[in-house]
Amino acid sequence: MNELSQIRIIDKWYGMRTRELASQIPDFYLANALNVSFSDVGGVVPYKQYSQFANQLTGVGRIISSFTLYTSLGVEIPVRVRDDDTYTHLEWYNSVAGAWETLLPNLTTAKPMAYADYNTATQDGVFMCNGVMNYSFWKKAIGSVASNTATVITLNETASTQGFASGGGTVIVDGTEYTYTGTSGKTLTGLSGLPTFDANEGVAEAVDDATYSSITKFDILAVGDGRVWGARTDNVRLYYSQVGVGSNFTSSTNPDDPGFRDFIEGEGSITAIRFIKENAIVFKKDLVRLYKLEYPTSATRVSVSKTLKRGDSSGAICQQGTIEIGEAIYFTTARGGLKSISLNSQLDGFDFEDVTDNIRPTLSDSVFTSARMIYYEKEKILLVAFKKDSDSSQNDRVIAVEFVKDINDQWHKSLGLMDWTVGDWFIYGGNLYFGASYEPNCFKAFDGYQKGAADTPYTALFTTKRYKFSNSPVQQKDIPYLVVTGWTLSGVLNFQLQYNYLGSMASLEATFDPVEDTDYIIQPGVNMLGAFEMGSEPVGGTLTEIDELNYFQIFFTLPSNHHPQDVQLTIFSDTSGARWKLESLNWEVTDAKLAIPPKLKKTFKKST
Repeated sequence: MNELSQIRIIDKWYGMRTRELASQIPDFYLANALNVSFSDVGGVVPYKQYSQFANQLTGVGRIISSFTLYTSLGVEIPVRVRDDDTYTHLEWYNSVAGAWETLLPNLTTAKPMAYADYNTATQDGVFMCNGVMNYSFWKKAIGSVASNTATVITLNETASTQGFASGGGTVIVDGTEYTYTGTSGKTLTGLSGLPTFDANEGVAEAVDDATYSSITKFDILAVGDGRVWGARTDNVRLYYSQVGVGSNFTSSTNPDDPGFRDFIEGEGSITAIRFIKENAIVFKKDLVRLYKLEYPTSATRVSVSKTLKRGDSSGAICQQGTIEIGEAIYFTTARGGLKSISLNSQLDGFDFEDVTDNIRPTLSDSVFTSARMIYYEKEKILLVAFKKDSDSSQNDRVIAVEFVKDINDQWHKSLGLMDWTVGDWFIYGGNLYFGASYEPNCFKAFDGYQKGAADTPYTALFTTKRYKFSNSPVQQKDIPYLVVTGWTLSGVLNFQLQYNYLGSMASLEATFDPVEDTDYIIQPGVNMLGAFEMGSEPVGGTLTEIDELNYFQIFFTLPSNHHPQDVQLTIFSDTSGARWKLESLNWEVTDAKLAIPPKLKKTFKKST
């Protein structure tokens, strides 16, 4: 006879954890998670997906890098590098036309651009290079065509405000460069032989890719301490410019002069440069080293350098796979996933963390050579695009690290995966966007419940740990009920339950359609008291979008007398527009009379 039943409740969700056996994962962690968020701890919610952004191109190609530039007036200019397998093309986003415009065409294929955004009191600008082209400078002057004649372009904007030079210069329109001699109000004057441009066509000051041809062709750039810092991924030398002059790298000894340092330590070349306060953190694949300039007097400068960490896969794999967040640097490694280094103000030193150690086995076959990273403060989420394995030709997975406060106001990092194909990320207007790794287009992230075009389905899935309800084969259990609670609006939820039965794996399946299975809807479209914490929402969503979901409760009856030793549940949706939030799993567990399958019985023989 069954004895007193017990209820095992799972109502907190802390993300993936796969470094232990599935049966040894701590409660409230998951064995798998794809396209689901844990941002409010008290539920599992599908991530909103993405929508098309700007003009959409057809044909071959992909986006291999993207970045948002800023003028001193706060104007944002997204730029991207589009690779068509023959050339790469640097393009800027024309917000008036909602289209990408050519800035530098026909560059070397497979070469992402490095940027050093560098606004001074007298000049807005950005230095750029890809390791092959000349070290170049762009003034970040942009506008759009209102009308034009053969010699004059009339802009929708005031020319001087946009950064066009009163003394003239060169602009690029529809991929062709034209010289102008001056500006007046909204006009660029002194041009010749202009065709008739379309209304709102983009106009940009051309990139100066000739003046600084003698400077090293960097493919790593950073800005710190008022200088541009540069390196090459095939060299050990770190260069830094004159303070306030990002085009002067001629080494000298005065405090503000340029200089360099060769990083002999570690194996191979420099892979990345980032800053924590005044400290330059220089990476190789196996090395993290600090480099800092100090000024004992107003006329002298000395440098300090020391190794912070060294060993296989201790350093960063590439510059684009690193990011600065406050007083910390997050970086991807060759084999170790995502790590961080942060300033320890109490000990006057640095702390290291292996951020993805909890899912290390999941990432064991992954490739991070083209990793792309971004931190999205609006949703407190860190995203790392990478290749699932060596069979992936481009990035096809994303690590999602959500910075979450639990009910005790303790911060922790919830880990999950996404199957987005991301060539690179950028933030524009406070929203997150990305360039695709398998097509030459860009998308707005966390926007809508489908991928790209309307009605494109996607899978949102999670798998629990293997819950062991008995620790011994001679202590058998029954599970009369599994009670699932949550909220839903659309999209069928699928349930797959696996458990050990008579020494073999058994599997049960069920579905819940919120449109047809209305008997399980307990409370339609209402935010019950205490159900949602203020500010809790699915990533990219709103409280209104949660409130319109319907609360459900399902009692799943499980086969009696199967006596499972452990169970594992997968819940997923795989349709466009699926809307749900899983709140809790409630297992009723009762003791059962021991029943030993005959095939498992064996007797000892008396020794002779």
